[in-house]
Formats: sequence, C-alpha cells, structure tokens
Amino acid sequence: MDKHNGKARTITIKLNQDGQPKHKGEGVKEQAATKENEVEDQFDWILPSGEEEVDWEKELADREKVKKKNNKSSKSLAKKKKSSFKQMKYQLNPSMFFTILFAVVVGTGFGLVMLNVLDKGETAEGGAASSQVGASGEGIVGSETAELPALDTFIVQGGVFTTKDSAEGIAASYKEKGIPTFIHENQEQYTLIIGVAATSEAAKTMSAQLEGQGAEVFAKEYMIDGAKVEGLTAEEKKILELSPQVYRLLTSEASAEQINTYSSTLNEMNQGLNHEDLIALKDKMLTALKAHNGEDAQQAVLNFLQSYTVIVQT
Repeated sequence: MDKHNGKARTITIKLNQDGQPKHKGEGVKEQAATKENEVEDQFDWILPSGEEEVDWEKELADREKVKKKNNKSSKSLAKKKKSSFKQMKYQLNPSMFFTILFAVVVGTGFGLVMLNVLDKGETAEGGAASSQVGASGEGIVGSETAELPALDTFIVQGGVFTTKDSAEGIAASYKEKGIPTFIHENQEQYTLIIGVAATSEAAKTMSAQLEGQGAEVFAKEYMIDGAKVEGLTAEEKKILELSPQVYRLLTSEASAEQINTYSSTLNEMNQGLNHEDLIALKDKMLTALKAHNGEDAQQAVLNFLQSYTVIVQT
C-alpha cells in the first residue's frame, strides 16, 4: 500500500452521470454541464496505513469480554428484581397478618366493652334493690322508690375505732356489764354507740348512768345519712318511710296509744314483703315498740337502728 510521509493517502474518485470515470478527451461543454454535480458525484476513499492494521484476535477477545460482562449484568439485575419481589412478598404477608390481628383485637375489645356496659345496665336496673335490701327467696323486685331523710339524733358514744375488731372487742366487754351496744361504720371509722336519746340533756343523763356501770362515755349529736332506695313494693316503701317516725317515737316520751297505733300499722303489713332486710327491719321495729320503757328498751332501739342503717348505707 502507498504511503506519503508516513500517512495514509486519500484517493478522490469522480464519477460522471453514468457512474463512469471521466476521460480527458471529452469536450469542455460536457464538463461544464456536469460541473454542477461534481460535489454530489465524488467521494473520498481513505486508505489505512500499514501501521493501523486491526488485531482481529484482540478485537474478538474484547468483544467477548464485553458480551460476558453484559450477560453478567443482565443476570444480576434479573436476580435483584427477583429478590426484591420475594422480599416484597414476604413483607406483604406479615403486614396483612398484623392488619387482620388488629381488626380481630379491636372487634373483640369492642364486644367485651359492650357486654360490660349491658351487664352494668342490667345490674343497675334490675339488681339495685336486691343489692340494697337483700332479695328473699321469691326474688320479686318492685317499682317503688323511697326517699329517706337524714336521721339526726343524740348518742352516748363508747369510743371511735379504726378497725372493726377493736370496736367489737370493747363492745363485748360492755355487754358483759349489761350495757347495750351498736357499732356504726361510717367513713372507715367504727363508732361504738351505747345509748340514744332525742335531746342533748337526755343523752347527758344517760351518760352519767352508763359511766356508773364502768363505761367510758361521751354524749354528742350524731347524724345518719339519708338515702334513696329503689326497687320496692308499695308495702316495703311504707315500712321504710315509717322507720324514722318510729325511731323518733322510741327515743321520746311516747304514750301507750302512740305505741299501739304504730304497732298495729306494722302488723297489718304482711303482703308484698320480698326483701329479707326489710322483713328484719319490720320485726325489729315491732320488738322495740313492744319493749318501750322496759329494761331492754335501749338495746331494742339500737338493734332497730342497726337494721335501718344496713339498708340506707348499702
């Protein structure tokens, strides 16, 4: 191959309109007619020099490396996509699991709350009277409500204790001396009552008598809170409403006629008594009325007062 100053030569080939090489014998006119197309009908052919010979073995090896690299990249990308899909699949399952679990927990919790609310509602409507006055075997609940006022009285106090055991211990020692007792629980305190009276003067007179029997006494005004008792029959309501009146009568100078009137009224109330606590209250009122002005009058009044407070404080 020809060289010129160590560089490859460029051979320019011009073609006529028929694609054939031009010759010097052709006229000037023909050359002028085809001059306009010289640019379009010529091209340069650059011949490579001998120093630029291609190493085909190296070229093939490089292409093989590139091909392998591309194949490897494609496989790696496919593997990565597959791995990502698996990861997404395994991440989706726990998410669905926790979503379902959360829904089950919320649903169960809501159901339990509703059951609890319904249960409390039924207890408040149907079980209030039973819990307050103690249903008897018949278990009949009435529709009447008794509004009981606070009971203000005067007492002879034998001590105030922080535990029921301590109060009961002193009460037992007083009973051995013939002193009446009643333990009233109020605001986490236990008051030992050994006498009741309608006035402060009457309470002080009683204190002097009990002190002579060996008791440590203190006369003072005392109040038992009022209450609203529901779920009563008409007869039970009458008994509860009579209770404060009977107590006032028992702590005062009542006449025999007054005692007989209240006793007759209570004896006539035999129908519609369905609660054990109210039956016990009626019996203790009758016993206290019968014992009025007797030797056991004070203990009978204290027993009646104790039964009354059980109902109003429950």
